[in-house]
Amino acid sequence: MVESSLSHDKKYKREYEAGTFITIPAIERLIIEQEDKCLYCTGPFDHKAPNRHWPDAPTLERLDESLAHTIDNCVLACHYCNVSRKGKTVEEMKEYAMCMKLGWIQYCPTCKTYYEDLDNAFAKNRSKLDGLQGACRSCHNHAKARHRASRKLKKLALE
Repeated sequence: MVESSLSHDKKYKREYEAGTFITIPAIERLIIEQEDKCLYCTGPFDHKAPNRHWPDAPTLERLDESLAHTIDNCVLACHYCNVSRKGKTVEEMKEYAMCMKLGWIQYCPTCKTYYEDLDNAFAKNRSKLDGLQGACRSCHNHAKARHRASRKLKKLALE
């Protein structure tokens, strides 16, 4: 986590003073202070996640996006909340995360998009086509079209 933060800050030329960059002990303190929960949605972290892009994996979130990953500028957030913050204040994000938790906002894991209009965005499908349970209507329809096309190609190949 520290190494990727450091490389991102170097890549985007975010400067910081010596001794202020986030460290492993500082992250361990944040885990204790935040009771091993996301700052925004208060969901528990999945420390067994295979990578930081896993939905409940702990990630470093910069409070001020223009600053580097310094000890005073970082909190821990789950991946869902980290990628959905996009300029919201801490309070706005906590409110948004609560809406996600209550199911008023839904996430499509296939296209990695958040939808607020659930009636139009999500199909009421019970299909397990290509493992797309929970996918938005658009992703589900694309998968169905690909599935139909591959069946037609197989049928033509057999003829």
